[in-house]
Amino acid sequence: GFLQQLRAPGVIAFYACVALMQLSHGPYYTFLTLHLEHLGYSRGAIGLLWALGVVAEVLMFMLMSRLFARFSVQRVLLVSFLLAAVRWLLLGNLADEPTVLIFAQLLHAATFGCFHAACIAFVQASFGARQQGQGQALYAALSGTGGALGALYSGYSWKLLGPAFTFGMASAAALAAAVIMALCSQPARTRP
Repeated sequence: GFLQQLRAPGVIAFYACVALMQLSHGPYYTFLTLHLEHLGYSRGAIGLLWALGVVAEVLMFMLMSRLFARFSVQRVLLVSFLLAAVRWLLLGNLADEPTVLIFAQLLHAATFGCFHAACIAFVQASFGARQQGQGQALYAALSGTGGALGALYSGYSWKLLGPAFTFGMASAAALAAAVIMALCSQPARTRP
């Protein structure tokens, strides 16, 4: 049953998008603090910026049922990918501007909050009750693999090519996920 459901239209594309999105987060989770310190932000300000992202994410989780009432899971994912592409470009090129940096951190609501909630909803809609655990496990595995690969590439890229290029690669990964989602996704089936 699981492999048959995995081959349903749009499901493999979804999992490819999950890996790309987590790959795109590599420079963010690995180097943001160092990047901001290099730009002259104090550790206290950096801590507050991280906290701002978490607060935005939590508030988004509280609003997700309203979003899903108006928009499909695929639409929410697509917007999350597009906003991630913008966010990484902002962090790589304009993080020295405090207002831009605050806006980029508020985008964590979309790039993590909306993304994660929509992924869970997609898995629930795409797999039967007996395959839910396998669907969630595959989501977790590809998230971890994508994140690890993102940290790995950013470790090499950061030193050799700098923050702007490294975050630019992250933006390209998120944009690739958006293109895949737009071209290959099918509306998730609703399970009773």
